[in-house]
Amino acid sequence: VRLVLLLVFLNSFRSFGLRFVQQLYLTNEFGFSDLETASILGTAASLHVFFGLAGAVLTDAIGVRRVALAALSIAVVGRGLLAFGRSRVAIYAAFYLFSPAGEALLATGLYRVALKKLTTPGGRAGQAGDAAATRSR
Repeated sequence: VRLVLLLVFLNSFRSFGLRFVQQLYLTNEFGFSDLETASILGTAASLHVFFGLAGAVLTDAIGVRRVALAALSIAVVGRGLLAFGRSRVAIYAAFYLFSPAGEALLATGLYRVALKKLTTPGGRAGQAGDAAATRSR
C-alpha cells in the first residue's frame, strides 16, 4: 500500500511539475507561436480524456498491473521524445499519442483501483484519505 501511495505522489509531482514548463518548452525550444502551443496543449488535454476512458475499460478487462506496465512503457517513449526529439514530428507524436496515452493510463484512477485491491473494506477510508493527501501535497 505504501508503494502505491508513493507512486501517487510521484505521479502527481511529475504531472504538475511538467505542466508548468510545457508551454515554455514548445515556444522557446521549438519556435511554436503561442497560438500553436495552445492548440497543441489543448488537443493533448482532450486526448487525455479519451485515453483515460479507454484506460478505465482496459483496467477492468486486463487488470491494474498489466495496464500500469503498458502505460509506463508508453509514457517512457513519450518522455523520451519530449526530451530528445528535435523535430516537430517527434513533438507531435509525443503530445498527440505517447504522452496522453501513458499519462492518462497512469492517472490517479488506476491507483485508486490498486488501493482498493490492496486494502480491506475497513481500511479503505483511511487509505483513500492518505491518497488524497498525497495528491494534494
